[in-house]
Amino acid sequence: MELIDARPANAPIDALQSAHARSRYRFEEVGANTLLIKGEGRTTVTVGLACAGRGFGVEYTGARPSDPEETEVNYFGLFDYHRLSQEVAHGLMGEWYRRRDGYVPHWLPPWLGRRTGTAIGKRLHSWYKRQLALASPEAFRVQGTVFAATLTTPGDLLDPGFYATSRSEAPYLLEDLANHRAAGIALVNLHRFPKPAEVEHRQAYEEMRRSAEYTTLAEMVEQRYGASVDVLLRMPTPRREAATAIERMQNWRGLFSLTGKSYRSLDRTLTNLPGGVPHTLVPYLHRVRLEAPITKRLRLLMACAYGRTLADRDFLEPDLHERIFLSAAPDRIVRAVRLISEHTRNELSPRRARDVIFAANFMLDCREAHHGNIVGLAEKAIAWHRNEMRSQAERIVAELGGARETTKPPVPLPAKLAEAVTFLETVKDVCEEGARMNNCVASYAREAVNGSSYLFHVSRGGEEATVEVGWDGHVRQAAGPSNRANAAARWGRRELERWGHGFPSEAPEAFRATPGDGLTAVARDPDEVGDF
Repeated sequence: MELIDARPANAPIDALQSAHARSRYRFEEVGANTLLIKGEGRTTVTVGLACAGRGFGVEYTGARPSDPEETEVNYFGLFDYHRLSQEVAHGLMGEWYRRRDGYVPHWLPPWLGRRTGTAIGKRLHSWYKRQLALASPEAFRVQGTVFAATLTTPGDLLDPGFYATSRSEAPYLLEDLANHRAAGIALVNLHRFPKPAEVEHRQAYEEMRRSAEYTTLAEMVEQRYGASVDVLLRMPTPRREAATAIERMQNWRGLFSLTGKSYRSLDRTLTNLPGGVPHTLVPYLHRVRLEAPITKRLRLLMACAYGRTLADRDFLEPDLHERIFLSAAPDRIVRAVRLISEHTRNELSPRRARDVIFAANFMLDCREAHHGNIVGLAEKAIAWHRNEMRSQAERIVAELGGARETTKPPVPLPAKLAEAVTFLETVKDVCEEGARMNNCVASYAREAVNGSSYLFHVSRGGEEATVEVGWDGHVRQAAGPSNRANAAARWGRRELERWGHGFPSEAPEAFRATPGDGLTAVARDPDEVGDF
């Protein structure tokens, strides 16, 4: 580990050491920028200002029990003190874990980490604060802005070569990183943006779709066969190696654009980027075209959530609802999220990114044209979901019969679970569960009848959940309304998994569907996890 050594040891550590004479840990300063932490029965850890003053290094031996002599070295940014202290605590306990040479409960390492962190916290933090004054001023400015925006420090900012190359090849990059939160977000999330070859591929695809030849071909197929047409463009093999981070960051604003070129509304949004939006969500702005700058947090959160939904669904073209999502006013976004919250019986909050993403996904399920605002779209999506579930339930009841019984589990439920857990005994019960819980559990009715699945409704502590147990006794799925996680789902999974240990190892007789009854038995992997 490359450490800076510029001046002799000083007094503050000695003073702190005497103040903590009863501690099992001893702190020794070696030179100006290196600290040794020792303890009885503990691994010695070396902490130092490294990377030419642009980060900290933590070094210790015996990180892996298989190779006790191997040295582990990890580097951290100037502001990553929490991760730095956790790494030091982890390194100190290495010798203790090796001496145990046996089973360690899963809760013990986090607990010991917290205790160790408390024991060394004041002395380590005092040394850390003094080292910041000796760090590279340039790195201090850049990493401070990037860390404030992302709560992390990318490895590029620990490399002295990154600074030197940036000054020669991209003179404004370091200044942009120090002054613009969006530049730091782009650097940390480079892997989330499409590569230049992918942008070119998308542009070629869209140009092809707009061509007169494509229009003529689509019309001919529609007239003759009543079908639609699409063309697959294969992405060619890149002619050269992938661009470096500095090359891609020279046009960091263009990364947030669908075409790779920035534009006025995007520039103004990135310059005045609202806070409170997860940095991992902001890159999805590259999936949309902003008609006006967005300077309000909730509007930006909805625009990014919408862009992420498009990426998850692999939509190549602008969606028919894009104008609605990008022009939605904050008060209307709040109202739309609340409507969806009431319908799905989930406590959704417009302040939580995951809830806004859930709402965007819910509304984009509805593919009907809408010319109103986002509140009207939420109402239309709610009606669409209700109709879809009702139609699905009607088809299943017509095919299987609502009164048809599902296969009973081979082991009865214990009495202690009877009040909270209800077995869905008929196809009608399964379909009603789907309507009540706003999920697609009705599609599992066939598996419930042939015995490959056992379906339950859980009601506990004012919350509800649907649980699927496989024929082998393993819980396959457990989720609250609209497939959201909640306490009832977690409790149901734990208790029914414990109950399922008593299941026989062989599949039940009912699992072998009778020929001609329209049922297909599907044996799924016990570890498979899906959504209702």
